[in-house]
Amino acid sequence: KISRTGSNLSEMLEDKLTGDIFGIMRYLPAEKLLMPFLKKAYWIDPDTNKRHSLEIPFTKEPEVSFWPKTYNGVEPDLEVKWKEGCKNAKILIEVKYKSGLSSDDCPEENVCARESNNQLIREMRALSEDANLDNRFVVYLTEDGAYPRDIMDKAIKMVCQDSCISKIQLFWLSWHELTAIAKNLLNQRMSVFEERVVQDLV
Repeated sequence: KISRTGSNLSEMLEDKLTGDIFGIMRYLPAEKLLMPFLKKAYWIDPDTNKRHSLEIPFTKEPEVSFWPKTYNGVEPDLEVKWKEGCKNAKILIEVKYKSGLSSDDCPEENVCARESNNQLIREMRALSEDANLDNRFVVYLTEDGAYPRDIMDKAIKMVCQDSCISKIQLFWLSWHELTAIAKNLLNQRMSVFEERVVQDLV
């Protein structure tokens, strides 16, 4: 992820964090860490203020890919896909740490989802092109300690107005949730190797 000139070194922390943390999690059964973490994701309905959590039924280990280049015009940080029975599901995760969205619409412009330059909307559009999926999710992972209402409300309202991406669910997740889950895992019975992985992650 480092350019030949090193000009993008200021962005390395975010990519390194993604590779280190999710790379470590791949060495543990998903049911122990990855899925409990993802299940902490939620969105809040801008109209009713009702909170909706990410519900992920799964029985098999998911496939985790970093920076997949298979999507039209976007490169999500992570792709998590799995099969539940005869249904295919996929989560695209956009990871942020100290930065905001890499692209967005001007506040003065009134654009629809099909024309939007918003990074989350663009990833949802790209995900909608995968016809072999029964369940599609996009997770916006940030360091915020509180729900980023402005960003989420804007994207969710746009999603609801466009049938093209209305079946894709957008969720927000905080990095802060991971520490508590990992520390709690250390109180459970694990092999010495699993415990070492979790300690490194913490």
